[in-house]
Amino acid sequence: MDFTLTGHRDLTWFADQMAGDEAALVATLLNGALATRRRAAACTFITYPAPSASLPDVLAQALSTEPHAAVRETILRALSAQGEHGRDRLPAALADPVPGVRSLAAILMTTNTPQGRQLSPQLRQTLGNHLRVEEDRSVYDTIQRMLGHSY
Repeated sequence: MDFTLTGHRDLTWFADQMAGDEAALVATLLNGALATRRRAAACTFITYPAPSASLPDVLAQALSTEPHAAVRETILRALSAQGEHGRDRLPAALADPVPGVRSLAAILMTTNTPQGRQLSPQLRQTLGNHLRVEEDRSVYDTIQRMLGHSY
C-alpha cells in the first residue's frame, strides 16, 4: 500500500522494490553491503513517482562502481525509466565486461512508440560506432537488430 500511496507509476516491480525516500534509496544503492538491497533500491527507481533532476547522474555513478552484473542490469532499467536524460547515460554500459549488460543497454536505448521502436540520432550514432569494436556476436546482433528495427 505504501507504494500506491506514494504514487509509484507501476506496481509490476513491487516484489523487487523497497520502501524509502530518494535519499535513503540512493544511500542504499551507493553504499549498501548486500547486492540484493542495492538491486532493490535500483528497482524502486524504475517506478519512483517524483525523481530529482540529479537522479540520472546518481544512477550513472552507481552503474560505474557496481560489481554485480544483475544490479548493473537493474540500474540500466532504472536509467531507462528516467526518460531521455537517463537513456543518454546508457552508452557507458557498452563498455561493461558482461555481454548481457551491453545487450540490455542497447535494447533500452530505444523506446517503444505506437509507430515502433524509436532511437534518438545521438544514440543511433553511438550504437553504430560501437558495432566497429564489439567482439561478442550476440551483442553485435542485438545492436544490429536495434538499429534495423528502429526509426
